[in-house]
Amino acid sequence: MKRLVVFSYLLAMVPVATVHAASYQPDITIVRSETRIEVSADGSLVEDAQLEVRVNTQSALAANSQMALSYNRDLEDLQIVEAATRTSSGQVLAVSPGQILDQAAGFSGQPQFGANRLRQVRFSGLEVGGRALLHWRRHVRQALWPSGQFDYTWGQSLHDQIQSASLTVTLPESMPLHWEAEGVSPISASVESGRRVWRWTLQQPNPPAPEARAVEDEDYSPHVVISSFADYAALGQAYWQGAHDKASVTPDVRRLAQRITAGKTDRHAKAVALYDWVSQHIRWVAIYFGHGGLVPHAADEVLHNGYGDCKDHATLLQALLSASGIRSSQVLIDAGYRYRLPMSAPAHEVFNHAINYLPDEHVFLDSTLAEAPFGQLSEREYGKQALVIDDLNGHGVLLQTPVATSMRDQEREKTIMTLSSDGTIHGSSHVQLVGAPELSARMLFSDLAKGDETRLAMHMLQKSGQTGTGSYQIGQPDNLDIAFSFQTHFVLPTLMNTGEPGGFVIPEGVRGFDGVVSPFANTDSKVRQFPLRLRPGHFREETQLTLPPGLSVLALPVDTELTTRFGRYQAHYRRQGAKLMVVRDLLLDWPTPWIGPSDYPDFAEMGMRILNDTSAQVIYQPQRKSDISTP
Repeated sequence: MKRLVVFSYLLAMVPVATVHAASYQPDITIVRSETRIEVSADGSLVEDAQLEVRVNTQSALAANSQMALSYNRDLEDLQIVEAATRTSSGQVLAVSPGQILDQAAGFSGQPQFGANRLRQVRFSGLEVGGRALLHWRRHVRQALWPSGQFDYTWGQSLHDQIQSASLTVTLPESMPLHWEAEGVSPISASVESGRRVWRWTLQQPNPPAPEARAVEDEDYSPHVVISSFADYAALGQAYWQGAHDKASVTPDVRRLAQRITAGKTDRHAKAVALYDWVSQHIRWVAIYFGHGGLVPHAADEVLHNGYGDCKDHATLLQALLSASGIRSSQVLIDAGYRYRLPMSAPAHEVFNHAINYLPDEHVFLDSTLAEAPFGQLSEREYGKQALVIDDLNGHGVLLQTPVATSMRDQEREKTIMTLSSDGTIHGSSHVQLVGAPELSARMLFSDLAKGDETRLAMHMLQKSGQTGTGSYQIGQPDNLDIAFSFQTHFVLPTLMNTGEPGGFVIPEGVRGFDGVVSPFANTDSKVRQFPLRLRPGHFREETQLTLPPGLSVLALPVDTELTTRFGRYQAHYRRQGAKLMVVRDLLLDWPTPWIGPSDYPDFAEMGMRILNDTSAQVIYQPQRKSDISTP
């Protein structure tokens, strides 16, 4: 998950263009998607799927010239029955065995281990107007869950054009089934030869355009979830049946716990020490949570290996805590921007990450985040319905992780700039961070290659529409014993012509990554169809700009105070001699990490008023030489 969090910051440096519905052309058309699931009484199943995709745009060629299917080689058999390219002229080019490759599955750039694999199918000769055809059969020969339990999730993106899609599920007539279906045709149910047959279909000729900074489209796209679990407590119990003995306190685990907590009598201090040790000493490796990846390695094995995936981290930390008399539970959570759980059909695929929960402190811990202080979650883990596997009474329970708040998550920037008589600005910023902004910055700078500080500064300047040069003075992002801050230095050439009357906007220079306007990015449209992701917090910008001799200020922007149901914004402008002093302060609080379509217009209006304030100009004129006193 670490790479995902850092990459979100890098993506934020690139402006995202809004796709307007009237001009939206889907990159692909799903001509046909037929999936058939045959479930056995023991929970094993066979998935037979046929897919035909037409490429509509040049930009979609690279993404669709190969398709990847994930599987677990210890639990599943995956067969490519047929694969071919059909050109726009109708010629069929069969995929040869040499174009079907297997590789380890994991996050790019991270080490992997285990049985999770990706089968890559490459389609040669694919062109705009051409089609990729793929038929595969997956045999899940060993059920993921004990006692014949199973769950399965099928979905199609709301933003894809779909001519025909269907899901057919067959299972023994006596097997219980819970299901949730949204955006698909009414269910068709029948009984054939002692087996129940369920069928859903979907056509989507005119899909809506995607929207920038929306939650993951799984939250609102057509989907079907089927499950034999009555509720998430039952799903949690099934997970714990395979995982509980892995967290056993062995002699090696007990000795390590005693060594780490030596000299500490306070239970909280012990928990912090154990968390810090696991996060700093157990290397995180990328294994997809899901296909077969539901059982962790034993705590002893993780300890001796010195590495593990998220489940292994959670298992070892739980064992160490238990050895120190501290109660905890493992937790299943989504580590992306997906927030909705199918409540009528519990499914494990809505979770892709495992962390820990300490009930006595009501705190969640993610030891895979090496740069996170005790109790700090990533932005992507905020405001999630998380499945606490054991409420310490042997039952699973859904609990919500904390949301970002202006008290917990803060970014404060102090910027000092000097304007030269030739219009050039030299400046520096000092940035202090707390909470999720601090974690994101620590992770970004920890992964930043030496020498890339200047390139990062150039990205930030380009993002804000400025030209110039800059650099970062990073400090110690890996040292969790001290509060993290960083400094920047920058030069902005020829900001203005100081020899002529005019106006200028207080420049940003190179600052932090989140300022008073950051939460309102991508709010240029008046309405939205889908939820807008939001990071609440306290954002404060203090700026001091020293003017050159001979430059008179005729007018400053008007002070602004704005209070809405989303928070409060204040801006104050003062002049002290040759110095302009600007303070902008935003307190943003909201109960969820997203803004829904009904609340969005008011939120966008608040953002527009703040943007208008930050764009207000300082009006100036040069003094005549006769007006300048001679010392």
